[in-house]
Amino acid sequence: MGALALTLALAPLACTDEGGGSDELADSTGSEDTGMGDDEVDEGTTGAESESGSGSSDSSEGEESTEEESTSESESEESTEEESTEEETETGETWPPCEPDNSCEDATDLGSMAGDKQRDSLIHFGTGEEWVEFRATEELSGFGFNSGAPMKVRIELNGPPGTDYDLHANRSGDPDGDACGNGGWTSDEEGNADILSLEWGEGDAFANGEDDTRNLVVHVFSDDEVCDPDLEWILVITGGVL
Repeated sequence: MGALALTLALAPLACTDEGGGSDELADSTGSEDTGMGDDEVDEGTTGAESESGSGSSDSSEGEESTEEESTSESESEESTEEESTEEETETGETWPPCEPDNSCEDATDLGSMAGDKQRDSLIHFGTGEEWVEFRATEELSGFGFNSGAPMKVRIELNGPPGTDYDLHANRSGDPDGDACGNGGWTSDEEGNADILSLEWGEGDAFANGEDDTRNLVVHVFSDDEVCDPDLEWILVITGGVL
């Protein structure tokens, strides 16, 4: 009986210890689990916020980069427009329209020369389109054999390489007549050289008893819309030859 009573007295204590131990273990385990969960949540939240902040920063930097590229492209377009405007301006100043500065009525006077003798030539330099005039005089006249010679005039135009100027010439009908009017002769060969050869008056060695002196006009022109004023052509007029 004494042993049984001792056993019964100790039994509740053992049960309490076991239960208490279990509760303490559970409390300890639960507390640790909760602490770990909070830490993980905090770390996850912090990581998410960090990633979100990084993403916002990257997005902001991307927008700034796009704005810089857009600004650079805009500046490039403005620069191209300025260059284009300067080229157009320079072209307008350098290449005026191919229009003569004068007309047939106020042509540049080159003087006179003999048309039935081979003497000095008339030489004129010019740019763009121009009208010029000169007088071809008869030096040999009279009646009979070997008393006269035909009037001959050679008009030669030489332009700079790459240009295509042409020639038109007209002659008066009498010694004091006006050379401006309809008719005449034209040389419009391709290239930078043109020649006109004119002949009138007496036949070889036979004089006609008339004055074959004539006034002549020459028009240097171009079919191009613009002419470079820095490119100079030369006009050579020679009497007595074709």
